[in-house]
Amino acid sequence: MPGVPAPAVSSNLARGGEISNGATLLEIRDPRVVSAYAVEAILLLDHCRSRSRQSKTTKTKPLGLRTDDSWAAPFYDANDIKSRERRCSPEAKAENEAHR
Repeated sequence: MPGVPAPAVSSNLARGGEISNGATLLEIRDPRVVSAYAVEAILLLDHCRSRSRQSKTTKTKPLGLRTDDSWAAPFYDANDIKSRERRCSPEAKAENEAHR
């Protein structure tokens, strides 16, 4: 139809994925929706990471907080995904805009 954009939905780029497991690739163009999905994806990954760590705990090596500041290093390493997550968070964006 003229003037109506094509749907922003695509296959997962493999015929088998679409037929056997229903996996799809979705293109989202609205920045607000993209941000919402990104936040949910990070929350889901954090949850899975936490569950994985919890499943590996033992009585001799319990899950706990580090007593030094070594845990913070990945959040300030430009090559670490945790740093990107920190810089892309809504709090970081608001802080950057406040300093302009």
